[in-house]
This record gives sequence, structure tokens and C-alpha cells, in this order.
Amino acid sequence: MTRRYAILRIDNIHSSDDIEPGCMGRLSQLMEVINQYNIPVLLGVTPHFGRLYSDQTSPPIREGFDYVKELLSEGHGIALHGVTHRCRVLPEDKHSIERSVPSCHEYRCRDYEERYGRPIPIDLQSEWLAEGNTLLGSLVGQETDVLMPPAHYYGPTTLEAMRRTGFRYIANYDRQKNRPHQENGIWVIGAHLEDYPRLASLSNTNAAVEIFRYFLGTSGDFIQLFLHTRYGADRIPNSSLDMIDIMLRDLNAEGREFILPLYIPNKVD
Repeated sequence: MTRRYAILRIDNIHSSDDIEPGCMGRLSQLMEVINQYNIPVLLGVTPHFGRLYSDQTSPPIREGFDYVKELLSEGHGIALHGVTHRCRVLPEDKHSIERSVPSCHEYRCRDYEERYGRPIPIDLQSEWLAEGNTLLGSLVGQETDVLMPPAHYYGPTTLEAMRRTGFRYIANYDRQKNRPHQENGIWVIGAHLEDYPRLASLSNTNAAVEIFRYFLGTSGDFIQLFLHTRYGADRIPNSSLDMIDIMLRDLNAEGREFILPLYIPNKVD
């Protein structure tokens, strides 16, 4: 019988309450549901979340990261979800192709590519990756070899920058190539299941459950699920928490084994 695997990740973990309040409280809500299933979670931490191009020198806010350290001591994993989750090569008023405000892409900027005729340099991306690991070590006492590119977006030279700085895995969003595979010596882990708990909060839980079960039924022996701490409110609504419980119950019923990226080379061939 073919083993079936899953990775569960949580994006946008930070302590920048001056920019987006309540993140650690919402993380605690998510973990309260997840802990009922005794499964490992990949925690996507952004140590300097929300700092714009014009404000990259102020120190990160340290308060709140003790909770992340506690989760790591329980066996959960950590990924670098960017340093700032913002564009670091152009100010906001220089974006015309990518119009989201603020810009959320850190490892690729198409406006930069249009302006300079090249992607963000490998050396600069390598510097950011090393900076991110230094910050993680300082804030939670642990570095990582997993990158979760902010907004699921990275450039043509990002994998080489990762290889040069000791990163081995990139957890991305890709419905076409969602099974783990290697590119340029890096394990690329695609996700093809949406953040259904947030969908449940925007529509209704029954609709979100039907969509989730449809896509789950079309998945193969590996899936990656992602959750967010961003809900536009201090607390995650019950509809979203109920949705998480349903998802994990269904995955358990399928006999899925939840793993962290470091186990992929030995389990997924």
C-alpha cells in the first residue's frame, strides 16, 4: 500500500503588532485545534514583518517569539517566510506592474525586472536569506533550511541563492507541480490546497468543506496545506477553526502521515 503524506504549514507568523496586531494570539488559536491531532506543523516566521523599503533599519520586535520557541521545543518545524514580506528593492510608488499595496513579494519584483532588465541579483537574495537565518537564530534560537517565499512568489535566481546559503527546501504554491521534486539541488514542495479556513470565514463552512473534499479527492500521495494567521481581526472566527478541525479529521481518516520537509528525501521518491 502506498504511503500518503501531508505537510501542514502556517504562514505569516510575526510579532509586528504595530503593523498587524494579534498574530501570536491567532497562532495560539490555530495550535489549540491542531494539537488535538498530535501532528507536526511547519511554522513560517517573518522576523521583520511589514517593514517597507524606506524602513529596513529598525530592529525587529522581539516580544511574542517565546511562544514560537516553545512550539519548536515540542517538535514543530520552522521556515523562513521572508525577512519583511515586502518588496526590498523598490519603494511603493515605483510599482506599476505589481499593484498590491503594500507590495508583498520579497524575492521577486517584476517592476524591478522591467526597470533594470534582470532579476534581483543572486548575491542580494543570498544576503537576505543569511540575514533571515541570523534573525531567526536571535529570536527563536534556531535557524532553518526551509524557505516559504512571501506571497508564494520567487524569482529565477532564488533557488541558486538558496543553494549558496544552505537552504534545501522551498515550500511554494503550485497546482501543476505539487509533488516534491528537485530543481537545482533544492527540494521544491508545491501546495495545491487553498487556505480553506479563511474561505469558510468569508463564505460559509459547508461550501468550504465541499470544495476542500473535492480537491482532496483529486490529490495523490502527497499534499501540502497552508493556513494563515492573517484574518483582519484580533481573533480567528469559529467557522475557520471548525473548518480546520474538519480538514484534519478527514486527513486522519485517509491515513495521511504528517511530516516536516526534512523527511521528504527519505519518504517521497
